[in-house]
Amino acid sequence: MSEIEKRFGAEFVYANEAGNPAISRRVLAAFRRLTEADAVWDRGDRCWERRRPTDPPGRISY
Repeated sequence: MSEIEKRFGAEFVYANEAGNPAISRRVLAAFRRLTEADAVWDRGDRCWERRRPTDPPGRISY
């Protein structure tokens, strides 16, 4: 999160209920709208990736 805060400002991050740094819900909502059909979460690598033809429907890639 420090990279996001450093590049874009403190308004884009917050401390969640557990006290851990988190990305602003506003930013996550915008990301979801912009990438709904194009990005999937790779659980193994713990990152967002561009959707490939072999990815299953939905937002999670296994």
